[in-house]
Amino acid sequence: MLLFVRIVVLMALGAGAFASVNAATYKAKLLNPSGGPQVVAVEVADSTIGGYRTEASGNRHAIRWHGSVPTALDLHPNGFVESQIFAIGENQQGGLGRLTNGRSHALLWRNTAASVIDLHPPGFTSSEIDDVFGDSQVGLGTGATTGGGVHALLWRGSVSSVVDLHPVGFERTFGRALTATQQVGSGYGSLTGGEEHALLWSGTSASMVDLHPGGFIASMAVGISNGIQVGSGLVSGTDVSHALVWKGTAASVVDFHPAEFRSSAVSDAAGAYQVGTGALSDGATRALLWEGTPDSVINLHSTLANLGQFTRSTAHAVNAQGVVVGSARSAAGFTYAVMWSPIPEPAASVLAMAGFAAVASRRCRSARVF
Repeated sequence: MLLFVRIVVLMALGAGAFASVNAATYKAKLLNPSGGPQVVAVEVADSTIGGYRTEASGNRHAIRWHGSVPTALDLHPNGFVESQIFAIGENQQGGLGRLTNGRSHALLWRNTAASVIDLHPPGFTSSEIDDVFGDSQVGLGTGATTGGGVHALLWRGSVSSVVDLHPVGFERTFGRALTATQQVGSGYGSLTGGEEHALLWSGTSASMVDLHPGGFIASMAVGISNGIQVGSGLVSGTDVSHALVWKGTAASVVDFHPAEFRSSAVSDAAGAYQVGTGALSDGATRALLWEGTPDSVINLHSTLANLGQFTRSTAHAVNAQGVVVGSARSAAGFTYAVMWSPIPEPAASVLAMAGFAAVASRRCRSARVF
């Protein structure tokens, strides 16, 4: 259901938005619960992590980890054959549940499987939530209402509150992340020459701002924090993507691509941090962390060495304390959920006290390394 379609301009952005911090030393921890190693962590907020586990049947179950020593809780609801968490907020989780007919429904949880709320809107055949913030959710849907295309959607906690963010002139749009007042994603159609463009909304389809920068064939925005937007762009004349950061306009773009990688993408931002993935010339991926500037990049993959032999890693999300979650693939072919923590680690009490403020200005969905 998810569809991703496949200068370098350095400009001075506000110092407050890109305040650099001293590079920290990180340590990695595997989060896999009992029952198999095929687990992926995709979002973190304070001391709560969300993701999914692949069961022996091949179906996925939504998983929530919580606490200073993360404990896994299966949130898979009745009536669905599969479920996944894509977003974590203050005492809520967003994602999807898949029915026996293969169609998906946008789901919102309040920490337990029994608390699930189905936000699937009428007139749609499939929907999903990709991010949550306060009482709002953003995602996408497709069906008769959209003419079969994919439309970016915004909810305020109920089915009846849904707002279609899809602007005129686009064939498909995708809602990926939000704050209290803005949403980011991507879309393509006649206005974009058929190529994907990073988009920014402020609650309505008419408010759309095209963030697509010059020098790139395609672009997408998947995260937002403190007035910045993050994602990636496909460099013109190549099949190479670069990690990109914006500040509300196409002209404000900053290229965060590290020279030692062939391709890169930013997937999330929080506080002073940005995370994502770099791909080497052989295609192997590495989890990356930035601290506000292109040259601050840290390769987190090296911290996995004492946990086993891992060939690939990806960073999906970060919180304001610098805690990163993602996944790593072992030499044996298994996928493991990973949490990277700065040393010294944030105290559990600090994480708990941070509460809503820790994620109050960011949300994200994974960027693609083209």
